[in-house]
Formats: sequence, structure tokens, C-alpha cells
Amino acid sequence: MDDHVFNPPVSMPTPENNQSSPELQAIVSVRNVQLPSGAIAPNIWLEAKEQPALASVSLWLRNDFTSAASQDALDDSTVHYGELSKRVRAACSNEEGQRSALNAIFQAAEHMARKPKPEGDKFVAKRIAARLTLPKASAFGEGLSMSEVRLYSEKGERTGGFRTFVCKDLRVPTLIGVNAYERKGRQPVVVNFAVDFADEAGSPEEEMKLLFPLERELAGIVERTEFETLETLVDHTLKEIRPVFEARGIKPWVVHLKFEKPCAVPFADAPVIEVHRRWN
Repeated sequence: MDDHVFNPPVSMPTPENNQSSPELQAIVSVRNVQLPSGAIAPNIWLEAKEQPALASVSLWLRNDFTSAASQDALDDSTVHYGELSKRVRAACSNEEGQRSALNAIFQAAEHMARKPKPEGDKFVAKRIAARLTLPKASAFGEGLSMSEVRLYSEKGERTGGFRTFVCKDLRVPTLIGVNAYERKGRQPVVVNFAVDFADEAGSPEEEMKLLFPLERELAGIVERTEFETLETLVDHTLKEIRPVFEARGIKPWVVHLKFEKPCAVPFADAPVIEVHRRWN
């Protein structure tokens, strides 16, 4: 669900939508780097514990890597993804890195994006996205994750960005369906839920404490329903989650919600209903 952080669709309301799109966008990424010391984050009982963690990072290059491609050799037009992976692991290997893993990932990426020159440093990335995934932090799904996008000037100064919290592939049993046989008992519904925040949000550690309880709240909302359609379930969930946001002082920018019924259609993976809603 937080793929929009790494591969945003044209229609996705990101801070970059007001900028003209280049004909060719060059991106260098490493995905799901295993952090050697894990990360300290809330577990399923919301206690801060060291646990396995995966890091992903993407750098949107300011220009394409034409010179590296033409020479078939790495140069300052691109980023060495092998070195990037090593620096991410190294940056997150000490206790400070564990506690601020997302910031440590950015430190490694920003170091790789800065190319020293006699006439002044060159910063080759205009946008960097980093994601910290915690597979053991989810009680019902494949993991919880915190992602962040940072925008940069040509000198490497931050100019904006946003953060995203994701509950991935929660499997929640609920009574759902229009067919008579579907009213006989619950079936699994797969829920993906993401919340975008403006750049002025708090630290990743503060956000984890605030946001990780949303998984149980979301699962409880879905489990208690008995609707016939996914459309109604989506609309109901968005209405029910609003007072939860308000009670916890959560002020989203955009909320993303996707429901799948994997058992509903015999010869398809699943029917899917998905919404992306600006929140105010």
C-alpha cells in the first residue's frame, strides 16, 4: 500500500505534482536490506523491543545516468547501489541507529547522493524515499512500516516531503457478501491501510507510539461489521476511523484504504476495492 512512496501514480497527490515531469526519470533503489541489529520499535503488545527490520531506499536522480551508461562504468551521474546497501546496514548497526533507523537510512542515502567537487559539492538526488518495515510488529498482517519522502535542492538542502504509516495485508475475518452462502459465516478480508502526513510531523519514534495501535483499532472496526458490499465496508471504516484519529491527535494528510476478498471469486486472486482520500 505504501508503494506510492516509491512509485507514485500520476494522480497521487504528492508535493511534486506541481513540478513538470521529465521525459526520463532515473531511479536507483535497494529493497528490503536486512538490518544487522534490527530496530527498536513497538511490538504487537506495544512495548518498545528490538526486532527484525528491513530497510528500503530509492534515490530519484536529478539527471539521468547517461555518462555512466555510455561508459559502462559507475561515475558521479549515478549511485553505487552495492555501496548504498552497505552504508545503510552500517548506519543502522549501532544503538543510536536502531532507535532512529529511518533517519540513519537517510543519512546513508544522502552521503551517497553528495558528490564532492573542487567547485563545490554536487547533490545528484532530487528526491529520496526510505522505508523501515517491521514484520514482527503486526499482530494480524505481514508487517507495519514507516516511510518518508524527502525533497532536495541542487545543494542537498531539504525542501519538503511527507511521511507514511502502513499496515500491510491484515487478514480480518468478517461477515461480508451478497450471496446467501456468504451470510452463513465469516470469511477473511485482506486490509491494507496507509496514512500520509505532512513534513512537520514528529520523530519516527514518536509516530510509532502514536500510530502502531491503529492496527488493532482498524481490525476491530472491520471485524464487527456485517455488510453485504465492500463499498459499504470501506465507507464505514473511513467514518469509524475518524474519531480514532481525533482521540489520538492524529492529523493525516491522505488516507489510503484497500479491501480484498480472496475467497469470493473462484478463478481470480480477489476482488478489490480501493480508495485514496484527502483528510481534513
